[in-house]
Amino acid sequence: MKKLFLLTTLLFISVACQTESDKSLSVADSETPSLFTDADLGISHHRSFVEVRLSAAALCPGMNTLSCRKELHRLHRQVAEDYPIPVPQPNVPPLISAEEATVLYKKYLTVHANAPILVVFKQLYPRILLNRYGILASNHHKQILYFTEHMIEAHSQDFATLAKALPLLQNDIPRPVLGGWLTTLIPEAEAQERTVLTGIAELKAALGQKQPEKFTFERLEAMANQLRLADMETNTISADVVTLRKLRQAAIQ
Repeated sequence: MKKLFLLTTLLFISVACQTESDKSLSVADSETPSLFTDADLGISHHRSFVEVRLSAAALCPGMNTLSCRKELHRLHRQVAEDYPIPVPQPNVPPLISAEEATVLYKKYLTVHANAPILVVFKQLYPRILLNRYGILASNHHKQILYFTEHMIEAHSQDFATLAKALPLLQNDIPRPVLGGWLTTLIPEAEAQERTVLTGIAELKAALGQKQPEKFTFERLEAMANQLRLADMETNTISADVVTLRKLRQAAIQ
């Protein structure tokens, strides 16, 4: 029973620490886009909607005000509530085909033509169709380009997906266009990389201090930070940034 209590407490602290970190980034860090947790959205079953930061760059160009971030949050919630396309879950066959999902995607674009909500929609759903519906793994370059272009238009922060898609498309995109995309993408990716690396350094510094030997709150918090550190080190985008830089170099030669 004692072990169960400790494990439950550790899990709670881990989630709480992650949530507080995410919230502090979304409000305080003017260099990085906003991130909203599933608790903020009230949609804990839509993990795909909170895996990647959202950018307000296409919503409020040149601005990162509190009102802009609030509007981004509202639109994020609205897209999640609309849930226009089923999100395939791990180890479960998709409810619909990639072709049917694409039809629903285009329908949502038509219904909300020129509306601000598409800034969020184009950051969330193209990556879902590319990854969860297998379009990125297919050889359909036209479809891959279609969704990749929408991600770039909306300033998607899913650099892992973009670093996979753009090399596949480099012969399908005019060099000046590709170079222009990468000129915008790379500084945003580098900003995200700096934020992650700073967080890793801060966690390592905290964990480097002498830890309590007994199971106190501080000890549990340290254990939660170890879990967070392992997750951050696993999901760093440093390799993706290198890929994008190499692609830009090839595009400008």
